[in-house]
Amino acid sequence: MAAVLPCDVTGKTWQTARAVSGVTKLALVADSDDAQGPLVVYVGGPLPMEATPLGWPPLALRGFYTWRYDRPILPGRLTLPQEIANDAAPAQHPAVTAPNVTRTELWRVPGAPLALTIEWSSPPTAAVAAELARATGTLKLCPVFPFDVRGFVK
Repeated sequence: MAAVLPCDVTGKTWQTARAVSGVTKLALVADSDDAQGPLVVYVGGPLPMEATPLGWPPLALRGFYTWRYDRPILPGRLTLPQEIANDAAPAQHPAVTAPNVTRTELWRVPGAPLALTIEWSSPPTAAVAAELARATGTLKLCPVFPFDVRGFVK
C-alpha cells in the first residue's frame, strides 16, 4: 500500500474536517459501541449536496438527519445563520459561507455497525465538524475508497 487516507478525529470543539473535503463518500467510524455522538458536520461547496446514508441498517437510520441550505432560504425553516448560532459553529468557516451548505447530524444508535457510510451528491470543498454532546468513545470521519475493492481472479 502506497498511502493511507487520513481520518479526522472529532471532538467537542469545531475543527476543519480535511478528510471530508473533495470526496463524495465518507464513513462515520466509532472506536467502541459506546461512541454515539451526535456528530454534526457542515459541508459547503458550489453545488447542492444531498447527503444519503449508504447501506445503513433500518435501526441505524434513526441517527441520520440532514438539512440542505441553498440561497434563498425557504420560509418556515431555520435560517443557516440561526442553525450555526444554535450549534455554536464558526460562522466564518468556508464550509458555512459557501453558496450551498448541508448540515448533517449523525448519531450512532446502540447496536449499529461501528462504521457507517455517508454519500454526498457532489464533493464538498470545505467541511467543519464537532460532537455536540458528551460522548464516550471516539468518533472519526474517514474518506471511503472511491471504488469497490474485489479480489483478483486467476
